[in-house]
Formats: sequence, structure tokens, C-alpha cells
Amino acid sequence: MRALVVSFYTHNLWQPWQNCSKHLSKQFLDFEPKIHFPQLQMLAGETGINQLRIYNPVKNSKEHDPQGIFVKKWITELENVPIACIHKPNLIPSLEQQFSGFFGKIISLPLSNLLNHVKQLAIYCGAIKMTLKLKKNVGKFLKSIR
Repeated sequence: MRALVVSFYTHNLWQPWQNCSKHLSKQFLDFEPKIHFPQLQMLAGETGINQLRIYNPVKNSKEHDPQGIFVKKWITELENVPIACIHKPNLIPSLEQQFSGFFGKIISLPLSNLLNHVKQLAIYCGAIKMTLKLKKNVGKFLKSIR
């Protein structure tokens, strides 16, 4: 779960990992600074060693919480949302929201456009890789002409 939270926070919301570090350290029962901070850096893609991990929260929610028990516990605004809509409550028509009594309590638009953010991230990371490759090749070229 922590991997998904950090991945979403840093890659979809484009927030620095440091901003969530203090809050998350208070939430984890197994908090250990020597593990916590490097793990957050790795999940945010800051170490440069591991492959970038981008998780889909909707897919994970459907796979690991099909009945929405976890979602309803931690997002109390969604506790009366039907199971069929729990993973994408933004798709509930506003008229149905009014009749069900949770109009205005549900975010009407997704917080993040997952597909769009993944594409932007791929372009950004690809540009960084190309820049590093170019620097490496320029260095080789300069050495060869000396």
C-alpha cells in the first residue's frame, strides 16, 4: 500500500517525496528511518537504480479491495456509495448523487488523469535518459578527438 501511495503522490500529483515523508512516517507501525527514507526515494524514482514504479490505484483497488471495505473505512464520504461505483465514484451521475444523499460529498472529477500523467512521465523520463545518453556520447566523442 505504501508503494502505491508514494507512487501516486509523486508521479500522478507531481509532488516531491519529502512533502509526504513526515506524515507517512507517523502512519506506519513499522517506521524505521534507515528504511523509510531510502524506500520513499526509491518509490519516487530518485535513486536512479531501480525501475520506475507507477501504480494504477483504480486497478489495485479493484484487485485488493473488491467490496470497497478499505476505501469506505478511510474515505468516509464514500461509505454509502454502492459497491458497483466504489472504485470510480466520480462516474456516478449527479442526479443519482442527489437522490442517494451524497451529492457534493464526492469529487466530481478524478483527482488525476492517470493515463495522461503516465504519458507525461514517460516523455519526461525519456527526455532525461536521452540527455544522459547524449552527454555520455559527447564525452566519448570528445575523448576520441583529443
